[in-house]
Amino acid sequence: MNRIYKVIWSRVKHCYVVVSELTKSAGKGNISAVSGHSLCALVCVLAVMGCLAPGMAGASFNGGIGATTATANSIAVGDDAQTTKQYTVALGSRTRATDIYAIAMGDQAKATAQGATAIGSLSFASALHSLAVGDQAQATALNSSAYGILSKALSWHSVAIGNEASVGKGDPDQASSQNGIAIGNGANVTVNPATATPGINDKSGGIAIGHSATTKDINTVALGTGTVGQGAQAVAIGRNAHTNGNNTVAIGNNTEVRSTNGFALGNEARAGIDENDHIVGRDNDQAFGSNARAWGGSSMAFGNNAKAANGGAIAMGNGSQSRRGLGRSHR
Repeated sequence: MNRIYKVIWSRVKHCYVVVSELTKSAGKGNISAVSGHSLCALVCVLAVMGCLAPGMAGASFNGGIGATTATANSIAVGDDAQTTKQYTVALGSRTRATDIYAIAMGDQAKATAQGATAIGSLSFASALHSLAVGDQAQATALNSSAYGILSKALSWHSVAIGNEASVGKGDPDQASSQNGIAIGNGANVTVNPATATPGINDKSGGIAIGHSATTKDINTVALGTGTVGQGAQAVAIGRNAHTNGNNTVAIGNNTEVRSTNGFALGNEARAGIDENDHIVGRDNDQAFGSNARAWGGSSMAFGNNAKAANGGAIAMGNGSQSRRGLGRSHR
């Protein structure tokens, strides 16, 4: 079986093509004879030499069954690989690079917008200057970047890094979660339309860093494994930390805030949740200390295992409790 190939000028296609060493050139002389194992190396050399630069002669290169280069200054290598604009590259079976400066590499990879790059099997980059790297990665919004298997960057200027990391929900909400950043396997950034003011603050995504970290509202931050930031301008830091309310802060492992403007600091501290884990959900509760709890509205608990219940209650000291508004702490 013949494994030696060469590159010759095709008078019909007006470009260089890969053929058997026995085929004669019609017109320009052949570039070289190469082995099948060297074909990819040849393509890389051509690219490095600047074969796609506008200043070069209008030659294109294709190789593979059904590979097509519709214009000059483009490269298509692989069965049914296709380029349709100048300065494009399609490498791999059934790849598509369909706009100027687009690059598609990998089985069925598709780059369909100007300056878009898709690298990986079934990867897809469809917006201006979008970048998708990884099997089935998707970047579908302006200046979006997705890195990782099944990663998705679906909002303008968004970044998703990690397997199954995602930012945004895609059309028609590409402005939602704009500038969002998700880092970590399964990390996710979205915006809740109910808490956003259309045209004003619905264009600010959150930051989620950590395995399965999630933000669900505008300007929200979630840092840690399994951490959830829900509520506008909320911050959740720590393993399985959770906020649910606007302007809330939860810092510590398994810490949780269910009170608007609430604050919880310390492992398993709770604000807006009573001692029986019932969600009270009133405003301005604050708990500081390991397993501290404050609920009922404007209550404050300071100290490990401190508990402040009812509106305006204050408990100070480890194990202290206050169950009356503005009342004394007692043990």
